[in-house]
Amino acid sequence: MQIMYGGYTSYFSRIAIDSLHKALSTKKQIDALRDSEPPKYRKLSDLHYNWLSSFLSCIVFTAFTLESYINGYGVRRLTESYFRDYLDKLSLEGKWTVILKLVTGQSITGTKGHQLLKKVIKARNLLAHDRPKHKKLVGKEDVETVVRYYDGGKDLSKEVDPWEAVKTIVLLDQRLKDIDDEASIFPLVDTYFESRWKELSE
Repeated sequence: MQIMYGGYTSYFSRIAIDSLHKALSTKKQIDALRDSEPPKYRKLSDLHYNWLSSFLSCIVFTAFTLESYINGYGVRRLTESYFRDYLDKLSLEGKWTVILKLVTGQSITGTKGHQLLKKVIKARNLLAHDRPKHKKLVGKEDVETVVRYYDGGKDLSKEVDPWEAVKTIVLLDQRLKDIDDEASIFPLVDTYFESRWKELSE
């Protein structure tokens, strides 16, 4: 049976960019409501839940996008059997560094995209392996602030923000196009993603 890699990449990237749009829009609503007199804490709590949902979606679906794409890229450029035998078990960061080096002789090491990739992976791993020792209660006076996820006292929101998460996709797409002509034929981002990113960047 033929295995398809990267078939969901565009869906994942669209969810990531749409989640960023929601996160930014909700943050504006939170800021406006927080500054109102008197602040409406119940509404702030609801908005905060919406913001957090979008924030988490940005992280998770950015990671899904990058893993789905690099798997498909590795199969296309190095054959399915080679990918399966030697590369499939690498970490997400390992795939992005090793596969690009094998295919193009160049890498993402030291680039801004690589730095953000590591931040996204760390945040994704904190979510996937969440073992909280305690949860900080959010009082009405700071209900609009980020809900903190603890893993040994670490605050997930300090690892990466929604904008940085999605920008990882943009930067790695550009790096791919700079070093491999094949990336223009099978791009990391589609036209929907590009247009949404352009809207948010203006």
